[in-house]
Order: sequence, then structure tokens, then C-alpha cells
Amino acid sequence: MTQATQTAVVTTIPPMKGASFVTEQQLVGKLLELKGATPLSFVAQTVPSMNKTHRETKAPNPWEGFVAKIAKLNGMGLFFYDAGVLRRLESEGKSADDFRQGKSFHTAILTADGKLTALAIHKEDAAAVVGWAEIVRTKKGLISSKASTPNPFTVDDMADGQRLYVRFMLRKAIVSEYVDTRDNSQIDADTLKPYMAPPSTYENQGLDDPLKFLTYGVGGMQSMTFGGQTYVVRR
Repeated sequence: MTQATQTAVVTTIPPMKGASFVTEQQLVGKLLELKGATPLSFVAQTVPSMNKTHRETKAPNPWEGFVAKIAKLNGMGLFFYDAGVLRRLESEGKSADDFRQGKSFHTAILTADGKLTALAIHKEDAAAVVGWAEIVRTKKGLISSKASTPNPFTVDDMADGQRLYVRFMLRKAIVSEYVDTRDNSQIDADTLKPYMAPPSTYENQGLDDPLKFLTYGVGGMQSMTFGGQTYVVRR
């Protein structure tokens, strides 16, 4: 299973009444200022995970490395994933042991007092930043930080090639469009489906109604709305 090569796609953000234009760095700064569970909605460009061949016919994937996904999402930021899963397990009459916690490629960025931000950083990049801490589950099912007094991550810690993500719980179905990056033509989702990697089923949560936790790269953000304000990222 491979991931398509990231290629720039020319997209036009429609005029948004009252929207503010920001740089990527300014958007990160505003996300770091958020406190408490916060509704987020955004439009983001991502690289979909694709297979090299058709699932059934095994024919070569003619779009491998040339597909961009433009997704429109609504969710909740600044929430504790583990605690949310454990609450749902309790409401479904299940044991916390049903939650098979796996390993993640990213780790949440915390504030100076150990509280969550809306952001995460790739673990391979975290070692170069002093303001990160691993989120872990305690024996009581609570969330704590391995670092009791982490240094806060700021926009000054941002660097070229650094992988930052917005972490959130999906609340509504994703509305997606797929684009051929060679000519910016739209590709029908059903045409691509046989070549796409199957989506996560969140089986490790042990839930009948799984909590859909997602991360989207800050570098792909086109626009984002939170706190009653829409921000359009200008690059």
C-alpha cells in the first residue's frame, strides 16, 4: 500500500463573508490559543492512501502518485481521545479492557500546564522540539502527561518539513472531492474506490459506535472556522 506523492493543486477558495486571510504560521498561533473542547470546520487538501493495483482485477493503478483529496470536515478539537473512548465503552456497558490502545505516529502538543492544544506533531519531529509530551493512559483510565512541566510549543518552533497536524473528533460525514494533479481535473470517487485503501474501522476501540479520531496536516489546510471566525490560509 502506498501513498500518493504530494503535488500542488490549484484550488480557488470561494469568497467568504467576514473571512480573514492568514499565513500558516498565524493559523497555528490561533489554534494554540484555543482552550477547551472547540468545534472546528475546515477544508483541507490531503494525499489519499492508495493501492498500487485494483483490488479485484489487480490492474495497475493509473492514478498512483497523482491524486489529491479536497475534504470538507466538521469536528471537535481539544478533546481527550482515550477518555472519550472509555466513556463510550461505559455507556455501552463494556469494559475498559475492550479498548486495545495502539501506537500512533504522532503525539499531542501540550500547554505549559500540561493541557491539550488542538495540534499534534509527528513523533519523528518531536525530538527537535522542546514543547511536546506524550499522552498516556493511567491505570484509572485518566489522561496524564509523561512530562509534568513541558515547555509550550510556539510558532517560533515551526520549521520547514515539520509535520504538524490538527487533531479532532469527526462529528459529520466527510465531503470529499478528488483531483488529478496532472491537469486539475476532477475524478469520480466511485472510479477511484477500487484503488483506495479501506478506511479505518476503529475496531481496537471495542465500541459499537466508534469515536472517529482523525488528524489532518496543517500544511494542507485551505480554510478553517472556529470561534465564530473563518480563516483562509494564504500561501
